[in-house]
Amino acid sequence: MESDDGVNVKITKLTKIFLDSGLARHEVVSPSLVLCHPSNRGGSMLNGHDVVQKGEVLMKQGVRQDLLEASSVAFCLSKQEEKRKSQVNANKLLASHHPDLLAPPSGAERYLSVGSSHSTAYMRAMLSGILPETHLSKKDGPLKTCLHTGWRWLIIEDLVEEEFPSMPLLLASGLNSTNSVQVSQSEIEVLMTIGRYVSLHGMSVQQAKDKCLEAEPTCKDYIDVLAHFAARYGGGEGFPLLEFLGAFGKVYGASRVLGSVFMKAVTYCDFKVEGNLLPCLRVALLAAQITSPKAVDKVAQLLFKSDIEKLKNFKNKGPLVEAENLLKGCWDTVQAANVDAKQRMQAYGRCSVRVALFLCQKEKEGREGQEMGSLAEISKAFGMELLGMSSGPASSSTDSAPVVENMLTASFTDVVLKQHKHLHVGGSFVHKDHGTKIFVMVGVEDDKVVFQHQSLLGEPMRVQVPASAELGNWKKTKRVQPVVLDAVKASGYTVSASRMQAEAFELGQAQLELYREFIAKHDDKKDISFVTPPSGLLVTAPIRKGALSLVAFGQLTIVKEPSKVKDGVWVGTYLLQGPKVVSDFEKLDDKSLLVPFWYVRATNEKELVNMTFVHKELGSLKVPSYLNRRDLAPGELLYCASDSLIAKIKTRDHGLGLVIPSDLVLEHEGKKYLKLVGSHYWLCKLVCPEAYKRTKNITLANTAAMKELLEAVLAGFLTKENEEQEELFEKKPGDKKGMKRKRSILLTTNVKSITLPDDTIAEFCLENHQTSCPAVLIENSSLEAVLGYLQGACEECSGATRAYSKTGKFKKKCCILIDMLMACRTECRIIHGPWRHSGRSLNNCPVLCKSWHEDDPDPTPAWLFRLRGSPWWVVASSVVEEDDWSGVEVLASIEGDFLPQGRVYVPWDKWEAEAILPVWSQGLCQAIVEIFQGFSTVAWANEASYLGQIQRLEARVQLLKDEKTQLELLVEQLFLD
Repeated sequence: MESDDGVNVKITKLTKIFLDSGLARHEVVSPSLVLCHPSNRGGSMLNGHDVVQKGEVLMKQGVRQDLLEASSVAFCLSKQEEKRKSQVNANKLLASHHPDLLAPPSGAERYLSVGSSHSTAYMRAMLSGILPETHLSKKDGPLKTCLHTGWRWLIIEDLVEEEFPSMPLLLASGLNSTNSVQVSQSEIEVLMTIGRYVSLHGMSVQQAKDKCLEAEPTCKDYIDVLAHFAARYGGGEGFPLLEFLGAFGKVYGASRVLGSVFMKAVTYCDFKVEGNLLPCLRVALLAAQITSPKAVDKVAQLLFKSDIEKLKNFKNKGPLVEAENLLKGCWDTVQAANVDAKQRMQAYGRCSVRVALFLCQKEKEGREGQEMGSLAEISKAFGMELLGMSSGPASSSTDSAPVVENMLTASFTDVVLKQHKHLHVGGSFVHKDHGTKIFVMVGVEDDKVVFQHQSLLGEPMRVQVPASAELGNWKKTKRVQPVVLDAVKASGYTVSASRMQAEAFELGQAQLELYREFIAKHDDKKDISFVTPPSGLLVTAPIRKGALSLVAFGQLTIVKEPSKVKDGVWVGTYLLQGPKVVSDFEKLDDKSLLVPFWYVRATNEKELVNMTFVHKELGSLKVPSYLNRRDLAPGELLYCASDSLIAKIKTRDHGLGLVIPSDLVLEHEGKKYLKLVGSHYWLCKLVCPEAYKRTKNITLANTAAMKELLEAVLAGFLTKENEEQEELFEKKPGDKKGMKRKRSILLTTNVKSITLPDDTIAEFCLENHQTSCPAVLIENSSLEAVLGYLQGACEECSGATRAYSKTGKFKKKCCILIDMLMACRTECRIIHGPWRHSGRSLNNCPVLCKSWHEDDPDPTPAWLFRLRGSPWWVVASSVVEEDDWSGVEVLASIEGDFLPQGRVYVPWDKWEAEAILPVWSQGLCQAIVEIFQGFSTVAWANEASYLGQIQRLEARVQLLKDEKTQLELLVEQLFLD
């Protein structure tokens, strides 16, 4: 279905699949047993005039049974009763559009055609007597055989359509392609096909267009125009305007070709009507064109591009707007009218054609040849026609003919209401005998019309009036009876119950709190000055790092559609919009307001950035603000990073983007958090990318910024029983008694918003304060606050080494581990990390190819494949298929069905101490042990060397296990120190 093969090749392959699987068969079928599939030609099914036109050509040229059989494909009628009824009803409706051209269903049909539909319909009409049989049909020959015996069809089971609903549409489009014997699709049919693919099969417009192109329609050169028209002017969901065009086009002769010039003019013309694309008028122009009485080579000759240009150049756009409003109103009317679909289509179609020809001044050249004096007259004619249709069943003559009604069997209520047309149930009426009281007609009981008046406090008053001339004294009024609102219902609309008033009150409280907090702490900034042009802020005195905080202030508003907001910042659920930035200080007046936050400039130059966007707590509000992350000198202008710079920095400094290692990700209640493991190489690289490049054994764990951050987070989470919380961190570094003293510490919650030492706010998660480290929420504001705070430690961590480097014993253990791992470096580098399927297979197993990290200095070629008749997998420099191992370097062998899993990056090119901790933290060491024990990874050599390697590896594995246990205990102790 999704291959690049041509549509006819696809159909051939599908046919073979269906036949081989028993879902299709070849069968000789008479045309009397075949109806048209509802999906044929995009849902338009057939045009009766096209059927007759092709049939006449077929009779003149003679029937070739082999050509008929080449494209005769049909589906079985559905076995589901409801769907089968809808399929048959679609054919009944089609026949009702052309009662003199097409035969209605007889009830004996069993199949639905998607190919040879026109030829079959013509022969059905001949068999039913609607069209006369020719002398050829009475002589022995192909035509007589086809009529009475039939020809060979490809019959597809209805199960195929149930599983693949778009299959009939695909086959129908393909069988109408240019190398078939069918009538080619018109532009209207292509429009309908696009609409069907989108609305019924969930495709995009582009996908639907591509599907239509597979059938090679004659309009393929400008199918983009048709796709644009369908998407914009098709009427939205379900494409009702396209369905209207398809149904309306069947009424007026054979299918007309609209042509590329006309379609482009109608689709792309800018009528220059402000705020109105005139969709209904464009559809009306197409409707008028397909009713053209004149055609040259099937191309309609009623309207031309010049007519569209005249409408475009109207100086007074009033008639265009009036016409569009008229057509929209008529469309709404016919959708609600109590008439069948055919009558609705005809009424709206005639109205559309009249409007289009009236505007183009070509009414005399249309099929009616009648001039309408104005759009109002067209509207009146539409109303009269629709009124005649709505009165009852349509007669066989004209739409305005009287309608016959059977008054003999009519009920008393119907007769009374027809005699007194002003009466209707639910209407309000007054009577001179009852003063100003208003009555409502409630119905007819016992041959009497009942009126009821409801007083405000008393019981209702009912009046029964016999069917007589007295009913004429009950006058209709526009006034209505007073109604008392139920007290319970009224209580839901009081001020205290109003959510709108509550929101307004809460907004006012938030605005008041923002005002009080701002003027108390952040209104007067003495070390900066406003400058212009351009508007900005100038540092006038030295400012230490973190001392300058510029908080946003402005007007809080409630926004119903946040996605449409283009400026301002968010304070919780409120939008905060600042005052207008002053660009000329000479224009300052009593309405001006200077808030420094709005004067920080955005820049694309990283070196100029000295302010970071954070959130600060002002009372109960979390308000956006800017904070200086470094010392500021007099004469500096204040800059923040622009959005494009932030994206550029992330891409350049962290080439893979913010792809966090799985061991640093903590998931809690559907949210993801980043663990703040200061010794993790990835976190160090993220916070201090430049220092990471030039510093060996870099770590954030021992920096003052990390310690202060963790203390603040733990203090925010933990409370103690029988002690004040402030005492938790009063212990001096040398006080060992404090470590031994038992404390009862309570973790009140796992998630909390914490105020950092620089007054910024971030959300953290802490599962267990004894066994886990804090983790910050992975979202912009929290990450920027934490990472911005830690970036101040870059200078400090440049000279820092890991805590364990001061312990000689631990350093010795690391050297032992390094020696052990160096011995199996090749095997580890090959086996671990990502593998991908090469697209090849060998010995009934996939061949995998090693994918190296982009930073790896030595990407050794590696292929993993299974040996013939053996449980062994081999990792080699190339794939060996014919047992020719000459020139092949074998890197490792693995016994069993184990394949490398996961996608973990380890700096294998760095075998110093800093590579060990990431290996342990990512769980790779245990994976190495499992491979050594379970799969006997060894160098491929002679048997003696093979056995010797196994013994040495088993000894190293046991040593590795012992050292792993000691190393974990030592790291835990060092972390506590």
